Amino acid sequence: MKSAALKIAKSKEYYLKYLETQGAKLEVKYAKKVVELIRVAAYSGDADGQYELGQLYEDTGLLGEDPEKAFYWYMKAAKQKHLAAINAVGCAFYYGNGVRTNELTAIKWFIKANKAGFSKAKFNLDLARKNL
Repeated sequence: MKSAALKIAKSKEYYLKYLETQGAKLEVKYAKKVVELIRVAAYSGDADGQYELGQLYEDTGLLGEDPEKAFYWYMKAAKQKHLAAINAVGCAFYYGNGVRTNELTAIKWFIKANKAGFSKAKFNLDLARKNL
């Protein structure tokens, strides 16, 4: 599924450049295409696509905010050892986004991401431990 992930990366890069130069009318049309590519990748099992779909459900207006769906897709990507998704699962447990708040479970996910070298997880881990 590397080709699907590559398509997503190229689409996102193009999309950012596109936003700098074009109007909102065409922006919506292209955004729908990007979402379609991400969905195809996610449903075909691509961890990057699953993580990106989780991001879309978490914090964009493209799909509408749906924390439960965001958590579902983060978890699917995390099971494939996607480091940003592992961290995102930790954040979901810590803040109660799409799942019941559980700080100890959050810490376990942050430890897993941190041990694998995901630098943002270190910050989250320190914060969670401090607030216990």
